[in-house]
Amino acid sequence: MEDHWQNLLELAQQFYEGWLRAPNIRFNLGFLRGSEIKQQFYCELLLHFKYSRGEVDLEQRQSTARRIVSKVLIEARRPVRYGWIRIPLIYPIKGVPVITSPDAILVNEDKVVAIVKASTSRFLRLSLGDEALARLQMYMLELLGFNTLETRYYIVKGSRDELVEALLYIKNNKVPPPKVKTHILAHDEQRAEELVSWALAYWTYKREPRPNPSPGKCRKCPYRSICPRAIT
Repeated sequence: MEDHWQNLLELAQQFYEGWLRAPNIRFNLGFLRGSEIKQQFYCELLLHFKYSRGEVDLEQRQSTARRIVSKVLIEARRPVRYGWIRIPLIYPIKGVPVITSPDAILVNEDKVVAIVKASTSRFLRLSLGDEALARLQMYMLELLGFNTLETRYYIVKGSRDELVEALLYIKNNKVPPPKVKTHILAHDEQRAEELVSWALAYWTYKREPRPNPSPGKCRKCPYRSICPRAIT
């Protein structure tokens, strides 16, 4: 088995058995999900309120993570040489275990050709959270030992049928048709480290939560009545 698949398998096994945890994460979480890192770029203070007020079921969070990682224990033992795979990623970044699940990864031997995030949302703008998640996933594949020099990350938005069609285009090294809104990012290790380091600094007590208020966000926020930075 290639080193990168072996690395992923061993990390998944350590997590599943309870050995891969970090003791210094806020709220005693032990590990982070990619979705939590993405949410930080929407409004970190909103995320902080949710966890600090005990509104996250930590046992369910732990159980869900174990189910996700169990998929790695199956898939990493039978690595695909070429084609689409759907497998969660896990890696301890700066000592903090992070778990994230790309929608699809196109591999060619040790090379990661493409990663896809598919959405039926018609919201077309690429948010900073979208970029942060993309950078995180490409960075984790690099850290695991995959070849990411030519990796492209596709964020595609359209109907379900359009998304299936988009995967065929991407597999053939073509940009999906205009009816599918597509954002394409190349791997940038420096940018990835910048975004991930900023996010991890909050969880490891190196800084306090940062608000990111806006009229639209604050109107919908369940914590607007207690938030000192809410815009009314």
